[in-house]
Amino acid sequence: MATETAACPMPDVKILAEITAIIASILLNDYEITAASQLIGDLKMDSVYMIEFVIALEGQYQFKITPAQIAKLSSVGDVVALIMAVTSAR
Repeated sequence: MATETAACPMPDVKILAEITAIIASILLNDYEITAASQLIGDLKMDSVYMIEFVIALEGQYQFKITPAQIAKLSSVGDVVALIMAVTSAR
């Protein structure tokens, strides 16, 4: 099992599970998804999958993800960290 990313050393388990479920529903594959999984490298997300993923995240968490935020999303842990930051700021 891969280690957690530096951006999110202790991901929120609930948020990680929700994001993992969203990714699995979009990709429809059997990749092992962890906080360390790279969206493009490990999970093979292309631009179309990323658009679907961002739309799903925006719907799930009820906030707009900016292009600058999207550019910083390399791993699942980065996504968890973004969601945690946005939801804790509310």
